[in-house]
Amino acid sequence: MERTIKIGTRASKLALWQAEHVQRVLKSMSCKSEIIKISTQGDRRQEERFDKLEGKGFFTKELEEALLDGSVDLAVHSFKDMPTLQPEGLCISALSSRENPADWLVIDPTKVDKNQSNIPIAQGARVGTSSARRKSQLEHWRPDLEVIPIRGNVPTRMARVGNDVDAVVLAAAGITRLELQSEAHFIHPFKVQKFIPAPAQGVLALQTRTTDDELNALMQQISNKQSEETVGIERSLLAALDGGCQQPIGIHCFKTEKEYHVWCSTGNSTGIRRNYFSASTKDAVIEQAIPILKADDKKKRVFISRSLSSESYFKKHLTAQGHEVFDESLIEISMVSFEEYEKTDWIFFSSKNGVRNFFNQLGGVIPDCKWGAMGPGTAEEVKRRTKKLDFVGTKSSAAEVAKAFSKVINEGSVLFPSAERSLRSIQAGLDKAQVFDLVVYRSEQKRNFDFQETDVLVFTSPSNVEAYCQQYPILPSQNLVSIGPSTSRALQEHGYDNFRQAWYFDEVNLADACW
Repeated sequence: MERTIKIGTRASKLALWQAEHVQRVLKSMSCKSEIIKISTQGDRRQEERFDKLEGKGFFTKELEEALLDGSVDLAVHSFKDMPTLQPEGLCISALSSRENPADWLVIDPTKVDKNQSNIPIAQGARVGTSSARRKSQLEHWRPDLEVIPIRGNVPTRMARVGNDVDAVVLAAAGITRLELQSEAHFIHPFKVQKFIPAPAQGVLALQTRTTDDELNALMQQISNKQSEETVGIERSLLAALDGGCQQPIGIHCFKTEKEYHVWCSTGNSTGIRRNYFSASTKDAVIEQAIPILKADDKKKRVFISRSLSSESYFKKHLTAQGHEVFDESLIEISMVSFEEYEKTDWIFFSSKNGVRNFFNQLGGVIPDCKWGAMGPGTAEEVKRRTKKLDFVGTKSSAAEVAKAFSKVINEGSVLFPSAERSLRSIQAGLDKAQVFDLVVYRSEQKRNFDFQETDVLVFTSPSNVEAYCQQYPILPSQNLVSIGPSTSRALQEHGYDNFRQAWYFDEVNLADACW
């Protein structure tokens, strides 16, 4: 291309980094370019909250006007800042690869409290953010926090930590691109499945005139196809919800080998509503999600096949949304006595029942070894007794947990206190370790139980599926949720294929899957 491409950008450090990144890409393709700085409404009126500014596109409108009048040829945007509808005559001609899409909590080190659940910051801390989405999710996970509205570019907001606020929430992409990590702050990275990012967060959008065929053809050569797919899903759902960048809406999609996975968070009068969807094609996951997200919050009756505590997230979250929750395990647990056990390097637990029935027979003696747990619920049960934990599975399948655990223990020895008819899923994945099984409990199906008619059935183990199906049919109108692969196989063996498997086997992900 012979012409010099005029790149329009805002003048903040992050916006200039983004424009210079695009300029480097163009240079690698032997294209000349120059950067033109443009001031936007969002930049000029930083003392005002977003909800006080008129219209949409606070950071894009002036760039788009420059495109339309020919002052620039190409505008570089943070895609998350853009309205879902393009002005007539303009198009998104390319997307970048995705930088880390997560939000990070940047904390004053003196305010870090790792004993707090969910977010490691002191009780009542002041957290700065101008985003309605971030505010709604902070208040969901930690209602004790004081959320302070603040504006400014990324370095400016970080500089306020330790002064008028104790922490700020920022996009990981901005911190990473500007290389702002330092020992002056403690950074807590949120998981995208828990603190759901803005649609298209971490992706740059390159906007051009629809009539600029030469430049649009060049843009298609550099556009990232994976971003087009996953961010396309996020933006389609955002458009369906008629949401702008300042609505309390979080949407994140990523693709595994076989499926698209989507998490959504929408603010409402009772806090936030969370949903999880998955399907094998882009169109299928959109078609699945839109009617559910757009529908009024119909109150549901939800059964979960485990007994829940008064502090259960599953029960508290769904009840707050107006749903009725019925909880009962359909199996009965009885302890199996043991007099001695192998002394090993590690003791690994796959369930809370294994923990309870092992420690209840030790008389307060804590073995000198390392401790492992299948997931966070089991981990908490272990830590209440040992005060420490050396390994916690973070994957949704037992095979993946076993693979990660195998790397940690190598050729060590491991004791598995477990059920009489354990599936031995973790043990099967440990090729080099010495494995010892110890039966500490047995489970039997309940023969008689009263069952409420419900809209959603949440199964937390294969044995609970078996117990339920022996006494009740599953109706076509009932939505099914499985906690993981082995429970999913049990449903399939009983002829039920239309179920949603939770992304991870904890109560947060089980609740997300109840649509």
